[in-house]
Amino acid sequence: MQILPQIEHFLRDAIGLKRDTISASGVMGAVRERMRDCGIVDETRYLRELYESPQEQEALIERIVIPETWFFRDEQPFNVMRDYVRNAWAARREQAAPIRVLSTPCSTGEEPYSIVMTLLDQGIPPEHWRVDACDISRAALAKAQAGRYSRHSFRSRDLAFRERFFRPDHEHFVLDEAVRKGVHFAQGNIIDPDFLQGQPCYDLIFFR
Repeated sequence: MQILPQIEHFLRDAIGLKRDTISASGVMGAVRERMRDCGIVDETRYLRELYESPQEQEALIERIVIPETWFFRDEQPFNVMRDYVRNAWAARREQAAPIRVLSTPCSTGEEPYSIVMTLLDQGIPPEHWRVDACDISRAALAKAQAGRYSRHSFRSRDLAFRERFFRPDHEHFVLDEAVRKGVHFAQGNIIDPDFLQGQPCYDLIFFR
């Protein structure tokens, strides 16, 4: 594929994707799928379409971004958070400022929802914290907001949280509304200079 260097340049500028993050064959496969979907056979024409169409830019990025996440992925970060929020809340109980947590990129929501479950398990009332979650993928955010997950999202050793916060629905598990309401989702690109501009500082940032 002759346009591969230009596509890699676009992805680096658009989402900060480095060449060694995804294989050339993976990029080429995504581009070929998009060319087929657009009915374009000429590579130069597709490249022009990509640079002129924000819709095509988003569509290609959706094909490139591959979410890999599950609830309470790698338990240690949540253990660290648990200790931090316990001490922070003890120091702030009489203050108005909530504990602020950011998850970005949040993918399909397993990470920010794990954060909320951790906060609820610590007995900290919702008015004492705020969890924000951002991702560049609108498709991932739509799945996150739906709060419906397959068994693939449950890969941690201890699944007791699933009994407390989910209800089974055939082959899936539906998240409790109290947990879903605890996350504020937004579409955004972390390398955009205006990303979360004007937001107050966060106490904890999950950037994984």
